[in-house]
Parts: sequence; structure tokens; C-alpha cells
Amino acid sequence: MRNKLLLILIIVISFLSSFCNPSPDIKKTDNSLINILGYPKQELTKEIKPFVVTSGKYSFKITPKALYSISAKVVSATTYSSDWNSKIAQVDLALIWGDLVRDEYRKFIEFNQKNRWYFYRYYPEFPKDKQFIIEHSANNHMIPSTENIKKALKHISVGDNIKAKGYLVKVDTEMNGKRYWWNSSLSRKDSGDNSCELFYVLELKVNEKIY
Repeated sequence: MRNKLLLILIIVISFLSSFCNPSPDIKKTDNSLINILGYPKQELTKEIKPFVVTSGKYSFKITPKALYSISAKVVSATTYSSDWNSKIAQVDLALIWGDLVRDEYRKFIEFNQKNRWYFYRYYPEFPKDKQFIIEHSANNHMIPSTENIKKALKHISVGDNIKAKGYLVKVDTEMNGKRYWWNSSLSRKDSGDNSCELFYVLELKVNEKIY
């Protein structure tokens, strides 16, 4: 009887694990390294029409502003659940790319996130200036296009290399009689309020796994 109960428990745990964990596309698994030394690519577009995404009882109008792709290293990852934004984008990723990923620069900087912002602190020995950090890092509000990508985003850890493609977007919605909007930056050179990327993710690769 005990063995039977143990077997049932193992089956249940395995089922719940498969339900919560992302499923990499084994046909597209790519063992090649992600080149994080490059720069994000952006192409402004007006050709892609707005579309609607639903989450629970809420609907969100998504207006693509630019095609976007990025290969970068994760230096901080935070999941949110209590703000209205989390109805559509629960995970924020602080990403760095280009020369900033090199140890000669990276070792002098600390990153963290709070309240949908990312913060950095650099030591006096840092051989570059503040603008160098601004132009090689960004906080990304990640909107998953599929449930599997949503799960994958929640499993991303600091130190992972990612490659993502999709749109930088504007989001409009109405909740409980109030209108809300959320707009993406279209520059890698800005900082402060409204400088984060609001990223609708169509494709995602984490290390060697594709989702």
C-alpha cells in the first residue's frame, strides 16, 4: 500500500512539474552560443496593425512600434504580481550587451530591480562613464506571446544568456472604469522614467534552449 501511494505521489509531482515548467522545442534546440557582444536591433514599423491580447477578464490593445531583437546577458530578473501591469507582463529582465559584458567592465557594476525599475551602482575603478552603462543595458518588461514563453521567462536566472525577437509596443487597457497605458522606449541611450523597453516576445532562446 505504501509503495502504491508513493508511486501516485511521484506521478502527481511529475504532472505538476510538467504543467509549471516550460517545454523547450526539441526540434529547434540550438547548442550554438548566443553572441551577446552585439547591439540590439530595432526597425521602426507602422505596417503591423494593433491587436488585442486577453488576460483573465481584461483585454489589452497592443500597438507595435518597432521590430526588435536582442542578444544579452541577464544581470537581474524580477517577477511582479500585484500591479495592473502584471496582468500582461509579470517578468522584468535587466539585460546587458556589447562590451559591458566583458569582465574588465562588468566586475565594477552591481545591478538590482525594484518597483519596475532597474538600478546600477558602479565602483570608482570603473574605467568608463555612466553613459556607457546606459547605452549597454536596459530594463525590459517582457510580454510573452505564448504560455510556454511565459513559463520560460519565469525560469530565467541571473547569468543566463538570452536571445529574443518581437516588437517594442504600446499597451492600452481599461480596468474597473479606469484607463491605463504603458509605452516602450525606442532608444538605447535614454535613462530614467519611460526609458524601459516594453517587449512583446515572439521568439525566445535561453542559453541553448528555444521556446
